Amino acid sequence: MFDLFGGMIGGVGLFFVGMWLLTENLKALASRRLRLIARRWTKSRLAAFGIGALAGVTTQSMSALTFIVVSMARSRLVSTRGALAIVLGGNVGVT
Repeated sequence: MFDLFGGMIGGVGLFFVGMWLLTENLKALASRRLRLIARRWTKSRLAAFGIGALAGVTTQSMSALTFIVVSMARSRLVSTRGALAIVLGGNVGVT
């Protein structure tokens, strides 16, 4: 029983550490030019939806896509509306 709870706590801990590392590295990587490109691509909800659909087809994993998009939103590469459109498009692409 202790092994089960220890494994669950360790898995959740690794998830949060990975999320934090990805967000911090995206913040360091995000130059002004990269921010402008990401915002230009996701300014239109239809364009962000298309990018999400393409990413969904490519990755075939909605959990990985959501993980990446949340990190991009937390590092302020994309807006919340753009992130939502990417996730919605990703659902279509994975399907």
